[in-house]
Amino acid sequence: MSTILVLKDGEKWGPYTTEELEVHVEEGTFTPEDLVWWEGLEEWQPLSSLFEEEEPPDFECDGVRVFSDRVEVDGVSLLAPLILRASVQKQKVRRARPIIGAIIVGVLAVCVALVPIPKQNHTEWIVWGIVLLGLLIWCVRLMYAGLGGGRSLLIVDLADGNERIRQVDPALAPKLEEALGRVIVPGRHIIPGN
Repeated sequence: MSTILVLKDGEKWGPYTTEELEVHVEEGTFTPEDLVWWEGLEEWQPLSSLFEEEEPPDFECDGVRVFSDRVEVDGVSLLAPLILRASVQKQKVRRARPIIGAIIVGVLAVCVALVPIPKQNHTEWIVWGIVLLGLLIWCVRLMYAGLGGGRSLLIVDLADGNERIRQVDPALAPKLEEALGRVIVPGRHIIPGN
């Protein structure tokens, strides 16, 4: 919204930017009952509607916002009565690169373990132990990244036959599913054509 016109006592004022209009409202030049219009509006709206604050979402994460009457996915608002089903599904993902990296680091750790260490200096033993322990931890982390990884997908089926799919953080998936359960009530959707 680039410029806003104000209708006060039958007289048009403006155009104003949103920031300029906020200053005039704070100064008392315009009241919430005055009317505003900007390009794209079909009719004049009360000034109060321009500065109304949106209700906070019940849940918000990864581009998904769940309100009491709708679900927003990447900025697209989906009204609850038009949603047939919404679910969060977990998928296992196997990755080859971390597994190959873990094998290479494991071989390196074995090679380090087989290096003869002089027994008269304790500092060399401590350094050797820290390097070996670091390699083993790195190997375990790579294996976990390759085998233990997963992702969660939000799948929203709409009454018109379309669907929205969005990847979400697996740690937040249970909370998202709970929030969706409060908004999406089975049997409440609108059937097209009725």
